[in-house]
Amino acid sequence: MKNNLKGLVGYLAPQNYEINLQRELQYKKIKIVKQHGRIFIAENNQDENLKVYWQQSIWQDLFELKIDSIKQCASQLKKYSNWWFHYSPILRLRCKLIQEHLPHIKTEEFKFPIQNPMNSLGGFTLLEKNLALCSPLTSSKFANGEINFQEDKVNPPNRAYLKLWEVFTIINKYPQKSEFVIELGSSPGGWTWVIQQFGSKILSCDKSLLDPKLLKYDKLQFIQQDAFKILPDNFKEEIDWLLSDLICYPEKLISYIKIWISSNKVKNIICTIKFQGDIDFEIIEEFASIPNSQIFHLTYNKNELTFVWQKNNQK
Repeated sequence: MKNNLKGLVGYLAPQNYEINLQRELQYKKIKIVKQHGRIFIAENNQDENLKVYWQQSIWQDLFELKIDSIKQCASQLKKYSNWWFHYSPILRLRCKLIQEHLPHIKTEEFKFPIQNPMNSLGGFTLLEKNLALCSPLTSSKFANGEINFQEDKVNPPNRAYLKLWEVFTIINKYPQKSEFVIELGSSPGGWTWVIQQFGSKILSCDKSLLDPKLLKYDKLQFIQQDAFKILPDNFKEEIDWLLSDLICYPEKLISYIKIWISSNKVKNIICTIKFQGDIDFEIIEEFASIPNSQIFHLTYNKNELTFVWQKNNQK
């Protein structure tokens, strides 16, 4: 038996950052009805401008389903969608057995760049042995909103490259050989290494040195200085990508980003918004208020969010 949960939505928190999501919902006065592991079931605010960022996936069409058996549950789920993946804070084996009766969803590590388009994905979990919470529509095409890549443990100087892989995958846009990229706070060079793989021209800047093996790339110019001294007035040409994984206060970062956007000299911006201690939700909203911007919590983010701005992206 199906019980529609009209007016409710499910937010799946990032692993180990449930408190950030809970505080964001409270800050935005979104009423939490129930918590199930990392899923917060909350009232669905109808304001399209009120977005929630500390989540990995949003379950957008919630209903409860009374079930008699594993096979019967899988059969019922197939009536609403072919593509499901479970979240299982409890009754893990039972969830897994239901999953085995559904079409296979890739959860093994992906090779970057991901070639095949993904299907829209539903989510289900067991609240009790015979009661499932389901949503045939979620905000992510990846299982529980998490993209896990096959890591290169030899060539990149650190694991920061995984964040850049992930955000390029989400926005489905990648630097081209003909493009010019500025990367700020680049040491030891994880993001620089990614851009090199695309063959783009790079201006890389940090107070600390890059990994020496990256300096062999003939389209790389490295400047050892304060990254915030790289300003639009220094360039005659338009910059295709401005990238930053700088460790700095969000207030300083947003002021810098606004200089670039107002200059009309950059096409795409990707920046990590890093937090120390408590989250400043007001500054997140200031980032989000910038036209043509998006904010994500990536699988490879920790206590940070990723800001994306695209000049020609009309939301």
